Amino acid sequence: MMKHYEMLCVLPGTLSEDEIAPMVQGISQVLGNYHVQNMSLEDMGKSRLAYPIKLIRYGYFQLFRFDLESTYLEKMEKSVRLVGGFLRVIVQISDLSKEHSYTLALDPTALSAPKKSDEERREERRFERKTAQKKQEQIVHHLAEVKIDKEPAPFVQVEAAETVLPKKEEEKITEVKPKRVAKNQTDISLDTIDARLDEILQQDIDKV
Repeated sequence: MMKHYEMLCVLPGTLSEDEIAPMVQGISQVLGNYHVQNMSLEDMGKSRLAYPIKLIRYGYFQLFRFDLESTYLEKMEKSVRLVGGFLRVIVQISDLSKEHSYTLALDPTALSAPKKSDEERREERRFERKTAQKKQEQIVHHLAEVKIDKEPAPFVQVEAAETVLPKKEEEKITEVKPKRVAKNQTDISLDTIDARLDEILQQDIDKV
């Protein structure tokens, strides 16, 4: 069944216009391979994106309108994506009776963009200051909710405990002191002892 579709292709704003032309031509060739009918192209120009895509803030918007058999839609979309280099490719069914033109926001970086009045610049600066102040208040409020213990943990000095030995172990390691010899004790040689014994024996013999 033939249906009417709109396909929005967003190309990186970092490209030059000379680089955009062959990409648009490649998309047109892919659509031609699927025998689309009543194809039209609307160059919507360059505009700022609602949010950065791949760190890119601006894009070129190309809107294709065409009639296509619904059975070929999925294959056609995959073939278009294979061309590569797109930030976004969006395909949707369009009602011809309600079809309307889209208007993008003006690109403030374009040379043809109208210059802003002094009042507009002042209003932008006020808005930027309010935004920055609001962010700062949110950060302060967040930090206030987080309880941070700034006091360092008390330092406990552990003294080395004395080693207490059991009594038995203490006795074992007691130093053995040498016996002292009496001062009045004299050294006696073996010869003296033998002579004394001989005298005692002789006295006993004489008594018999």
